[in-house]
Amino acid sequence: MEDARERFRRELATFEAGKSSWIEDGHLGKWVAVLGDDVVGFIETSRDAWWAGFKRWGKAGFLMRTVLEQQKPIVISHVCLHGASIED
Repeated sequence: MEDARERFRRELATFEAGKSSWIEDGHLGKWVAVLGDDVVGFIETSRDAWWAGFKRWGKAGFLMRTVLEQQKPIVISHVCLHGASIED
């Protein structure tokens, strides 16, 4: 079974593999959501990208990125633990 770090690396690789062609196709500045090798995009806002990913994959964690020529660093500010609550 793939652990979270392996899946994150695969999702980043999926994003990087598609980025050049997405830019060529005119999707610069659009948002995508990635789970494993599956991509949902090209969406105007991060909120709409999150919603599209949630509708497609449910509560599974997924990567969201903006299609840019030069990517900004990824900052992870929220981690969801399945079955955990704030009180845990």
